[in-house]
Amino acid sequence: MIGPQILVIGPVALLAGTVFAIRRSILALVFFGYPLTFGLASAYIGCSEVTDYEHTSAFAVSMVIGFVGFGLIATGLWKAMPRAAGAEADDKRYTFAGNVGSVEWAEGRGPVRNEDMSQDMR
Repeated sequence: MIGPQILVIGPVALLAGTVFAIRRSILALVFFGYPLTFGLASAYIGCSEVTDYEHTSAFAVSMVIGFVGFGLIATGLWKAMPRAAGAEADDKRYTFAGNVGSVEWAEGRGPVRNEDMSQDMR
């Protein structure tokens, strides 16, 4: 089932990766990495069908290509995550925009509504 999947999904993923790269989105890494992960599937199939396949250079190349794809996907997803727990959490004035209105971090109390903040400032 590797052949039919890579022939359809591969070009679609590369096209989507190109679109995201033009838009300067980090998600381009995910779409460029996905077709490369088929290298791991190829290495697994080779190990199960060919005797001593794990001692060949084709196995090593498939593993490297697969792990590069996995690394691209992991990096793209990691960079696409919101950074609420990172540097912004240190300044305590992080503002969230959502359906419940604007929320800010009060010193030592966590997120509170802006109305509550205005009462604290009186």
